[in-house]
Amino acid sequence: MLSLWLASGAVGLAATATALRARFTHHARAWARAERHVARSIEHAPTSETVRLSGRLRLAGPALTSPLSGRPCAGYHATVEAGDSRKRVLGSEARFSDFVLEDESGRVLVEMEAANVDVTMDLAWRSETLDAETRFDLEQFLTSVVNPERLDLSLRERLIYREGALCPGEQVTVVGVIALERPSLSEPYRTHAPVRRIRGQEGGQLLVSDRLHFS
Repeated sequence: MLSLWLASGAVGLAATATALRARFTHHARAWARAERHVARSIEHAPTSETVRLSGRLRLAGPALTSPLSGRPCAGYHATVEAGDSRKRVLGSEARFSDFVLEDESGRVLVEMEAANVDVTMDLAWRSETLDAETRFDLEQFLTSVVNPERLDLSLRERLIYREGALCPGEQVTVVGVIALERPSLSEPYRTHAPVRRIRGQEGGQLLVSDRLHFS
């Protein structure tokens, strides 16, 4: 049986404190700036200036598959940590693809190149609680992101795997600059309406989060 714990639960507060502090430091300044931007509806968001939008995530193409849980998604972040007192992140993998953000007023294509992504690490597994089949599956990920020479037998018995994913239907907030672009004339006539896209401003990053939403 899969030994799955919610990251906010049994794997818990003490075990994640160091990682959470590091993630907060990494994102805090960017999201503090994001808070200053007024929330807009997609349809009424102006172009060529930084805006903040919230809506539901829709896939823009084939789904990615998260490596630990196998969830279909538009992106994921997965890590493996040493379960000792230092809680070191031994290895990680992150992949994100463009997706559509939808609210009641309309849709916008979110271009994820060079995005600063804050994804909730909502699933976690501890190696000492895993059955043989699940251990085998997760160790495939382990060997893909961690040099085996860094792992002794005792450490393998005290690993924590974590995963977060941007899944279809999830509430997501993005901060960036909207542009209107027309498809090329080679496209079918019905697609000639301008396409709304949001990306990072010149010299800056697009911010994307599935947990930070402002009123």
